[in-house]
Amino acid sequence: MSEEETKTVKPSKSRGSKAAPMEGEPETTVQPVEEDGGWRKFIWNEDKREFLGRTGKSWLLIFIFYVIFFISLFAFFMLNWYLVLTLTVSDKKPTKIGDTVGSMLFQDGPGLALRPRPDRHTNAAASLLWFSVGSYENFRYWKNQLSSWFYNIPKPGAPDTIDCKTTGVASDDESCLVPVDQYGACQPLLADPSINTITDFGYARGEPCLLLKLNRIYDWMPKGDCTGDCLKQAPKDLQEYMTANKANINEAIYVWCQGMAEHDKENLGSIEYFPGPYIRKNYFPFKNQQNYQSPFVMVQLKRPLAGALLSIECQAYDDNIVIDDNNKAKRVGYTKFELLID
Repeated sequence: MSEEETKTVKPSKSRGSKAAPMEGEPETTVQPVEEDGGWRKFIWNEDKREFLGRTGKSWLLIFIFYVIFFISLFAFFMLNWYLVLTLTVSDKKPTKIGDTVGSMLFQDGPGLALRPRPDRHTNAAASLLWFSVGSYENFRYWKNQLSSWFYNIPKPGAPDTIDCKTTGVASDDESCLVPVDQYGACQPLLADPSINTITDFGYARGEPCLLLKLNRIYDWMPKGDCTGDCLKQAPKDLQEYMTANKANINEAIYVWCQGMAEHDKENLGSIEYFPGPYIRKNYFPFKNQQNYQSPFVMVQLKRPLAGALLSIECQAYDDNIVIDDNNKAKRVGYTKFELLID
């Protein structure tokens, strides 16, 4: 055979056979993989007594840490809340007073509120007083509001109150008592809110009594006089009253009601005020005194025309109450309502 035809035949390797290590290399042994329990063993490792990778002692320490952490966090929050309420917020007076944005909203004067008033839960915008003469069940809702008002007026001897009938004035700690015996035909017969032992406030005969009060504004003080623009804006009848009673009424806010349109004025009849169409200045300022009672005027409509829907407006007059004749919707010291008597 020729040299080209001579070949050395080597045994072929089978696919599953292991290759012999080369000379000088250590022989490696492949170990079979053992099952370690997977996720079940992570949840609970019986050998190490671990739950989710931690021992019971480790979990206990973590629990104690978070309990202390959240207690400390809660205590820190409560301490800050306490400091804010005690050092920055007063339960005696508003935080923002004086020449601040909040106080400037009321710098033109307080609003004028009416009692009784319609049920605001059924109709917040309602301003109609509607009742039938002689029907007690029909006008009970209105008169009971006045009964409750008079019943809650602080009595003589109440703490932090003084009698201001003569020269007394309200102070930072004391307020003036409002005598209930100065309201003539519109005062209750008994200071008791029970239904059958109080006057009907004129509703039974179609001459209803109404209560007008100024809303409370902390530290607001009226001028106690109506001059200049205030006097010019007052109705002629009120101007005549102020001129005639100037000597007897010293330092007061005047309150006056009238029909809004000519036919309202014609059908409204006369109006009586108790103790008069004014609120004396000595009840002010309001400084959140204990047992403070907002002063008020009682107004009785005498012989308003039954069956006619009457629109009535009332305005408080003082040099420190800014009256905007061009915008009654935003006018201060002002209220309006409708009256219908069947």
